[in-house]
Amino acid sequence: MNKKSLVLNHLKSGKTITSILAWNKFQTLKLQDIVFKLRNNGYNIATEMKKNKTTNTVYAVYKLNLKLK
Repeated sequence: MNKKSLVLNHLKSGKTITSILAWNKFQTLKLQDIVFKLRNNGYNIATEMKKNKTTNTVYAVYKLNLKLK
């Protein structure tokens, strides 16, 4: 199974995903690219930006919205 399919299945299970989780679970550094391609394939993926209070870094959390575009 390719990484795009693995990420999609993860999102379809109702879970969210971040870059760190994508690396730890699927060994991919290209989550942004995968999300871009999934969106181009018609998947409605929301992005929520969060801030780590300890390091003040901002990161994206992706979630699949089951509603169609």
